Amino acid sequence: MTNDTPPESARGYTFSHTSLRCHSDLLYKMPTHGILNGCVKNTELNDVCTGGMTMAKKISENKKTVSAKKAAVPSVKKTGKQTTAARTAAQKSSSARAATATKKSATTAAATVKRTASKSGTDWTALPFSYVKTDKRYVAIYKDGSWAKGKLTVDDVVTLSESAAVLQYAQTCFEGLKAYTMVDGHIATFRPDLNAERMITTCNRLEMPAYPKADFIQAVTDVVKANKKFVPPYGSGASLYIRPCMFGTNAVIGVQPADEYQFRIFVTPVGPYFHGGVHPIVIRLSDVDRAAPHGTGDIKAGLNYAMSLHNIVDAHKNGFAENLYLDPATHTYIEEAGGANIIFITKDGTLVTPKSTSILPSITRRSIVQIAKDKLRMKVEERPVHKNELTSFVECGLCGTAAVISPVSIIMDHGKRIAFAHNQTEMGPVLQKLYDTLTGIQLGHIAAPAGWIHTIVSR
Repeated sequence: MTNDTPPESARGYTFSHTSLRCHSDLLYKMPTHGILNGCVKNTELNDVCTGGMTMAKKISENKKTVSAKKAAVPSVKKTGKQTTAARTAAQKSSSARAATATKKSATTAAATVKRTASKSGTDWTALPFSYVKTDKRYVAIYKDGSWAKGKLTVDDVVTLSESAAVLQYAQTCFEGLKAYTMVDGHIATFRPDLNAERMITTCNRLEMPAYPKADFIQAVTDVVKANKKFVPPYGSGASLYIRPCMFGTNAVIGVQPADEYQFRIFVTPVGPYFHGGVHPIVIRLSDVDRAAPHGTGDIKAGLNYAMSLHNIVDAHKNGFAENLYLDPATHTYIEEAGGANIIFITKDGTLVTPKSTSILPSITRRSIVQIAKDKLRMKVEERPVHKNELTSFVECGLCGTAAVISPVSIIMDHGKRIAFAHNQTEMGPVLQKLYDTLTGIQLGHIAAPAGWIHTIVSR
């Protein structure tokens, strides 16, 4: 373990190990409300609407723009193209209109959340990130070489032999995705086809029978529909977390795959991972490996997470939010955090993300890369990242389903403090743009690429 002392700004963190964060989905153990005491302001979510923490900031900035618009704009002689002054005036006018729309959207969202809360008795803005039992879950049984037709059930209890393969040899895998209430009132999920494909890859590697992709997506649809009353309203900052999982159920004693399996999906409403908004966190470089060379680091196997538990508990005890792992072969190249992939921004605005055969292919990270290339026209580099490069980046973020992007302000490397200049007090401007674009797509404010949004319940 590393025993770095976190910087002054990070001391005083207190952690309650109440939730276990899954690999690419940012569900590792963190504080009860996802905040770091001593450096995070526990603000309310009343101003939160489309982009989480950015709404209040945008409104504040746009207020200034509206005020500026009231000042007289210098008269400009018209030429073949606009002068700087004219372009500035046009930009101010556009910003003022955007400010009005933003305020209206925020007000509408806040009213929707308040109205929904009064009907259901649930304060959606105060949901923790933890398990809540819901009405229905989906179960399918594999036996005698084939999958039986799955069904919804109210039974949340699993009964197993004491010698079940999942208990003896950890033959289990899982996925994680979310359902959202979008701005138009639809309930939808984000790219469930990729979760289905990733689970198939994992099953093949663990000698488990893959659950068919079409059946996986239909099962997700059925479970969300059956629990639609648990989907938080638009503007609450909350969502319905969806957990597909599979495990070997029959008794084994020799080291071998199971013959029988259960595929299950349950859902639970969760609040935003960071209760007061997204705030920069402090992490450490780890001396412990999360995966072996040519091992299982690139699949979503339960055994990967069991191996990381001691190290994340140790990190929390020492005041760090996460561990950042290096390649297991040489300990010189950046891989990922215990519960998320990692991305960096260079001084010239290039998005850099590590490339390795032992990194889990995060769906959030893959989506961010595509957004950066296609929508934001950014330069993107997916390549090995040497740890000596860390000091050259100005922004750093952990990315996954739960928090989308979590900005990192400092990485501690055995007493050496590596700070990211644009992430010290808030998310840096480039990461913020990526965050706003992705959440805008997920909530329906921005047109999604074909196939990214899977509508489950229409308004």
